[in-house]
Amino acid sequence: MHPATMQPVRDCSQSSVHALIQLIERSSAPEHFLYREAELDDLWRQVQTRLETARAENADEAVRRLEQQLQAVWDAHNLVAAMNAPEAAARLRQLLQAE
Repeated sequence: MHPATMQPVRDCSQSSVHALIQLIERSSAPEHFLYREAELDDLWRQVQTRLETARAENADEAVRRLEQQLQAVWDAHNLVAAMNAPEAAARLRQLLQAE
């Protein structure tokens, strides 16, 4: 994976998040960060979909965990927008530890 290409995020699995972390860590040019923002948008949608399902099923513990994950993705997105790759990657690592 090269940071100058956009990679689709098809799910919110640990392997997908890990791959995105690696891309963020390799990003250095402004256009790289634009791609990472779009990828984080994809990840956000994946987590949001799971959250909506958990809410519909009244799965309180899953809702709490997914809300935390959604916040981590949001924070990482904002850090990527600020071109702060180390902090964005660190925030996504917290998402991995929460699972």
